[in-house]
Amino acid sequence: MVLDPVKVDVAQRITARFLNMRQPSPRKPLAVLIRDGGILDEMENRSLVRAEKNRTEYFPTFSTFAILNEDDPKYIKAREGVLKVLHTLTNLYEVDESATQYTLEQLIERTRARYDSIDPDEISLGLYLVTGEFGAIQSYGRSPDGMQIASFTIAEQVLKIVDPAAAWAQRAAIARNNASAPAPTFEAIAKMKFDDAVSEIYEPAIEQNRALVRQYQNAGIAEAGNFARQAADIVLKAFRQVEQIFRSIYLDPFEGGLDPLIEMQLRQILGVTLTEQTTRAQGVAHNLCMSFVTPMSDRFTAINAQVRDAGGRMRERLNNTITLHAAHGFAPGSVEDSFEEQSMEPDSSEYSDRPSVFISYAWESEELKRWVLEFAKDLRSQGVDVTLDRWNLGLGDNRFQFMEKSVTRAEFVLVICTPTYAERSEERSGGVGYESNIITSRIAEKAGKQKFIPVLRSGNWKTAVPAWLKFAVGCDLSGEPYRQDEFQQLLKTLHRKNASAPVLGPVPAFEEEEVSQESTFDEPITNAARFVWLDLPEELTVKEHELLDAAVHDPDEQIRHTRSNGNEQLIANGKSFLESGGRRVRAAWLAALRALEQRGLIEPATVDRFVYHVTDAGYRSSDKLGAFIRWKTNEILLEALYMNAAKDSIAIKCTGVAEVPATFYPDNVGVDGHVMQSLKQDRSLWVEGVERGAIDGIRWKPTDVSFTNEETGERVEFRVRCITTPEAGCVLLETVHLVPG
Repeated sequence: MVLDPVKVDVAQRITARFLNMRQPSPRKPLAVLIRDGGILDEMENRSLVRAEKNRTEYFPTFSTFAILNEDDPKYIKAREGVLKVLHTLTNLYEVDESATQYTLEQLIERTRARYDSIDPDEISLGLYLVTGEFGAIQSYGRSPDGMQIASFTIAEQVLKIVDPAAAWAQRAAIARNNASAPAPTFEAIAKMKFDDAVSEIYEPAIEQNRALVRQYQNAGIAEAGNFARQAADIVLKAFRQVEQIFRSIYLDPFEGGLDPLIEMQLRQILGVTLTEQTTRAQGVAHNLCMSFVTPMSDRFTAINAQVRDAGGRMRERLNNTITLHAAHGFAPGSVEDSFEEQSMEPDSSEYSDRPSVFISYAWESEELKRWVLEFAKDLRSQGVDVTLDRWNLGLGDNRFQFMEKSVTRAEFVLVICTPTYAERSEERSGGVGYESNIITSRIAEKAGKQKFIPVLRSGNWKTAVPAWLKFAVGCDLSGEPYRQDEFQQLLKTLHRKNASAPVLGPVPAFEEEEVSQESTFDEPITNAARFVWLDLPEELTVKEHELLDAAVHDPDEQIRHTRSNGNEQLIANGKSFLESGGRRVRAAWLAALRALEQRGLIEPATVDRFVYHVTDAGYRSSDKLGAFIRWKTNEILLEALYMNAAKDSIAIKCTGVAEVPATFYPDNVGVDGHVMQSLKQDRSLWVEGVERGAIDGIRWKPTDVSFTNEETGERVEFRVRCITTPEAGCVLLETVHLVPG
C-alpha cells in the first residue's frame, strides 16, 4: 500500500521530536515543523496525531508510529515496547488479579524479569501507546511534574488481547489505510521537488558566515555594521535562488499556456511559498548575525526589511510570469477546442447593432443581486444583448465553462465594482476569482481594445476597482438612483455612438493680452471642490480608528458633521471631537473623516454631507481592528532595566495614550484554504501631546513603559520593543505584551 508522503513526513517529524525528549511526555510542548495546519487537522481526524492546549501542541498516537516504515528504528522501538508491555500486563492481571494497580517502576521490573534485556525508555513508550490505544489501562496517574505516566490500573479488557502481535498488526493496518496516498497530483509532486531543491540553499551561506566570524572575531562594535551587511548579502544571494527554483518547478511546465483554475492555484501556491521562504530567510539572517560576538539586535529590522523587499519583488516577477503564461491561452486541448475558442472572440468588422454584454459581479448581498438584475433589464430595454447568470445559467450547467464562454464571446464585459468584488478578485476566490483569471489573461492578450468597462456601484474608485482594471475609464453608477447622464454615456459606448470631434479649424491670430490679476477667491466652494483626495497609508491612523470605532458604537451608527454660525462640530457616540485642541488638532480630525470616506469605510447619507453612515467595509474593518482603547493620563514613565546595573528612567509629559492594533502583511491563502499572516508591526502605544524634543536626549534603549490611568487609578505597564516619533507631538512605542499586575 502506497502511503501519503506528506503524512509520513509529519509522522517522522513528530515521533523524532517526541523520542528526543527521552521519554513519552504527553504534556510537554511539541514543536511541529510544518506550516500547513490543514494537514495536521486531517491527520487528527484520522487519529494519526492528537492535539492539546487549544491546538497549539501535537503529540503522536499509536497510528503515528504505525505508518512509519517497518525498518524505521522508531517503528521498531514502538512495536517492541507495546508487545512487551501487553505481554507483561496480561501476565500481571492473570497472576495477581487482586492487585491491578502498579507504578511505572514496577512495570519495568516485571518486564525485565520476563525478558533478557530491556530499554526503560522503550517500556515507557510502550505504556504511553498502550494507554491510548488498546484499552488495557483503566486509569492512570501522572508524576508530580505532570510529565510522566507514573502509575496505572490494569483493565479487564487486557484479557481479550490474546495475541499482542496480531493486535498490533490489525491496528497498524487500519492506521496505514487511513494514511494511504491519494492519486498523485501536480501540486503534491511539485511541492516535494521544491522542498528538496530549497532544503540546502543556505548551506554555502552558513559556511561563508563561519569565515566571516573568524575574520571579525577580534573586531569590536565598530565593525558590527560591516559584518551585518555582508551576512545579509550572503543570505539574500541564497534567497534569490528560490525564484528560479519555483519558476523551473511550478511555472515552466505551463509555458505553453494554462487555464484559469491552474492559474488561480499557482497564485495561491506562490503566495504561501514566498511567505514561508521569506520567513525562513529572515530566520537564517537572524541566526547568522547572532553568531557575531557583539549583539546585533539593532540590525535585525533593516535586514528583515531587505529580505522582505526582495521577496516582494520575486513574488511580483513570478506573478507577472503567471499572467504571461495565462495570456498564451488556456491549457492546450484538442485542435477542435482551439479552433472553437479562436472563433469565439468577436471580429471588430462584424459588430452588430445589438452589442453583446456580459456582466461580472460578486454575489455579496441580495440587494446587489436585485440591483444587477434591474440594471440588466434597463440595458436590454435599450437594445443591449445582456448575458446574465440569472438568465443564462441553469441547474446542472457547468458554471466555469459558462464564465469562460461569456467573457470570451461578449463584445463588452461590464465589471460591477464594489470593495467586496475587488477583495475577492485580488484573492482569486470564488466565482469572482475565476472570472478575474479569465479577464486578466484576455486583457493581456487584447491590450488596447475597449472591452472591459468598470462600473462603480459602491465604495470608491480606489477601493472598489481591482488592480488589474485600474487602467480603464469607468462609469459611476453608485448613486441611488444612479445618474442618468452616466448611464447614457455607457449606452453610447456600448452602441459605439460616442460623440465625434468637430471639424478642426484654422489657427487664430493672437494679440498680446495682459494677464488678469483679479482674484477668484470669492467664487462659491462646492462640495466636490471642498473634498481633497488624500494620499493615504495602507493602515488606518489612530484618529481614523477612533472615529470609525465611535461611529460603529454610535446609537444611530453614524457620524454627524455640522457647521452653523461659525461653529463646526464632529460628533459620534456622544463625543465631540472638535471641542478641544488647536487648529492643527481640528484639521487632523477632519482629515480622518475625509480619509474614512475615501477608504470606503463611511459614506455620506445626505447631499450636504452632514451625516455619514458606516459601510459594510467599515464594519468589517472595525471588527478586524477590534475595539479602540484610550487611556487618560498626563505622564508616562520610560525605563531601561538591566540585570547588572541600575536602571535608567525618564518621565515624559503627555495628554493621553491610545492603543494601535498590530498590523499584518496581506493574507496568504493556501490551496487548502488555510490563511497565513505575517506580522508587519506588533501592537503599539500612541502617546499624544508630547513636547518637541522630549525624547531627543535619551541615550539608552527603553525596555518598559508605565503610566497611571486617571479614570481607574490603575497602573498600566508594557514591555517596549522600540520607540519612534512618526509625527510632531507624538511618540510610537512598539510593545511586546502587557505586564501582569
